[in-house]
Amino acid sequence: MISEAPFSLDEGKETIFSMPSDKARGPDGFTGVFFKECWDIIKEDVLKAFHQLHGMNGTDFKFLNSANIVLIPKKSDAKSVGDYRPISLIHSRAKIFSKLLANRFAPFLNTLISMSQTAFIRKRCIQDNFLYVQSVVRRLHKQKKPALFLKLDIQKAFDTVNWGYLLEVLQVMGFGPRWREWISFLFGSATSRALLNGSQGTAIQHRRGVRQGDPLSPMEELVAIKDILHAFGRASGLVTNLEKSSIHPIRCEDVDLDHVLQPFHGTWGTFPCRYLGLQLHTRALQKIHVQPLIEKIGNRLAGWKGNLLNRAGRLTLVSYVLSSMPTYHLAVFPLAVWARKRIDKIRCSFLWKGKAESNGGHCLVSWPLVSKPKALGGLGVLNLDKFGRALRLRWLWKDWMGEDHPWKGLEMPCNRVDRLFFNASIVVTVGDGKTAKFWHDSWLDGMALKNLAPHLFNLVPRKNKSVAWELSGENWIKTLRRKITTTVQIEEFVSLWTRLRDFQLQLDLPDSIVWKWSPDGIFSVNSAYRAQFYGSYSHLNANFVWKAQAEPKCKIFAWILLQDKLLTANNLAARGWPH
Repeated sequence: MISEAPFSLDEGKETIFSMPSDKARGPDGFTGVFFKECWDIIKEDVLKAFHQLHGMNGTDFKFLNSANIVLIPKKSDAKSVGDYRPISLIHSRAKIFSKLLANRFAPFLNTLISMSQTAFIRKRCIQDNFLYVQSVVRRLHKQKKPALFLKLDIQKAFDTVNWGYLLEVLQVMGFGPRWREWISFLFGSATSRALLNGSQGTAIQHRRGVRQGDPLSPMEELVAIKDILHAFGRASGLVTNLEKSSIHPIRCEDVDLDHVLQPFHGTWGTFPCRYLGLQLHTRALQKIHVQPLIEKIGNRLAGWKGNLLNRAGRLTLVSYVLSSMPTYHLAVFPLAVWARKRIDKIRCSFLWKGKAESNGGHCLVSWPLVSKPKALGGLGVLNLDKFGRALRLRWLWKDWMGEDHPWKGLEMPCNRVDRLFFNASIVVTVGDGKTAKFWHDSWLDGMALKNLAPHLFNLVPRKNKSVAWELSGENWIKTLRRKITTTVQIEEFVSLWTRLRDFQLQLDLPDSIVWKWSPDGIFSVNSAYRAQFYGSYSHLNANFVWKAQAEPKCKIFAWILLQDKLLTANNLAARGWPH
């Protein structure tokens, strides 16, 4: 059962200090930074408020549970109210209490919520579901099996949850009466006022739904959805939005779709289609499907007035905004070379000229050097090719670690280079041999058998068998029987047999791997990204520039000076520019 123990001072401090410092203010006007900076002064008062709520004394909580509603457009051409997303700017006290409950709730979500739900849950990511659906759709397409892909949208999911239904589900899940009463406090005392041109409207008393902006709301939403498949919308209040739902046929050329889909009132669609913000496809993506990502990055420059910023300011925007925008896409799809070059051109042009377009002469330092780490003489701007590979290697690591994911055993978005780099970056220790791949993983004296015996590897029809399977009954020898014909193959076989004949599995231990590029042996995207620069040569050591106590714009000027790329008379003459 989730803890109903009294709230402690340490728990309150941890909750407050884990909240963002600069989020938009609620009706009380306080942000997270106030509570952090003044913690030593106000901590006793905050703790008293927690104790009152723990003792079920929520009589006056309604004065602390108000919120201002602002509307955020869902798309650039928003025209109707339905095109806006209402976000609640909640009173800081209510937000802290909600966050306190969310922190107690979060560790139990993995056991309470199905693996099919990946968002809002620690150690899960939303791309898990996309990868699973993408693999299933592509497999059906390759197998030429007629199928229908239904994309269902829950109408106003946050706004329509029935409170009684949610509280009943919490009770069935084993939540105690005190926990359910706390949730009732948050629901029953909640009021909101719409902000229009900065002015508050009349207070609205809530009767259903959960607020977007409340730290606890996503978790409550997950609990509410858990059993909806059994009685969808009947008890929960959640209703399918047919206007936003669609159906996409897969290999249905010989099927009378008009007859089959007659009861369905949603729209028909084709592949690729948008799912979880990414392009779900059955064939390779074309330029037209990637172009919106590039346009989105280019459009971000419109309101920045880049020509009024110095290079240090533009570098910050390039590094932390423009470079981060393709991240969601890169985690699942490698960017085509043309798309990566186009994004690099936008980033390069904005860095040097403050615009989305510029010619080569305006870029003082070559982009390959700019996108190197500062320790190697660059400016530290992300190299999208290497960063994308580092993101995708996470799938291989998760698969190796045996974590339970929806896409387990299905196709992963990793190409040959990704797998080669991953295999070169891990050290495998074989235990029971059930996870380590016999031919691919570096488990025998730190070497992969496909490298020790490449000619034998070419003879093997099934190359992804585990160590345990191949060693059991000497299956690897049976696979090669009557296939070895050359002297080289015989030599490799004898060498391999000699090394394997005395090898013993440790059946009481699982296989394990160590990531070479981090001190703790655990994979991280950062270490995978940095490892791809190992062996790179730097003709310039500019570390003293970045460590200097100077304005960022001065550091960048010094870096350009060390590159001998300032527009001095000789460099202007070399470019053919007047001087």
